[in-house]
Amino acid sequence: PKLNYVSLYEHCITYLLKPVQRGAIIATFNINGTLLRITNLHLDFKGGIARRMNQVGYLAQHLSKKTVSQEIISGDFNTIGREASSIFQRNRIKQILKNNFIEAFPDLKWTSDGASIDPARGFSNFQNLLVRFGIRFYQRLDYLFVKGIKLKGAKMEKWECSICGYIYD
Repeated sequence: PKLNYVSLYEHCITYLLKPVQRGAIIATFNINGTLLRITNLHLDFKGGIARRMNQVGYLAQHLSKKTVSQEIISGDFNTIGREASSIFQRNRIKQILKNNFIEAFPDLKWTSDGASIDPARGFSNFQNLLVRFGIRFYQRLDYLFVKGIKLKGAKMEKWECSICGYIYD
């Protein structure tokens, strides 16, 4: 589901006339007779918590049409806001996903530093001012959930983008 409008601010900054379609890429692999489904998604940052949870619910409903024994769901869930709000959203996502999903990084505090937002998005002067005063925008946006996989370890790597995680065995 996508929003049916572009905000005035978004239109002025990006010149978009239509809303951006967020989505998910879903791939299922047969590994020695075992199905592994991997989903990578990007939820809307606009529309509030209820909108994002609606998107997670839509995805969960779609995924429930075909069950697999092993599954990975990862991506930018855009759980923006203060830490308490981010924790609330993470817990709600876990409730919606159900089916024994485990969060690979349950103690991770942040995955995005807003001070590194692309200057082309129109925030650069404001960002630079706040960073000069030592104010940062740490947010937990990205998550990795696994089901039916014995998680032996997980590691985060900081790249020039979001912080990306991977699972190893």
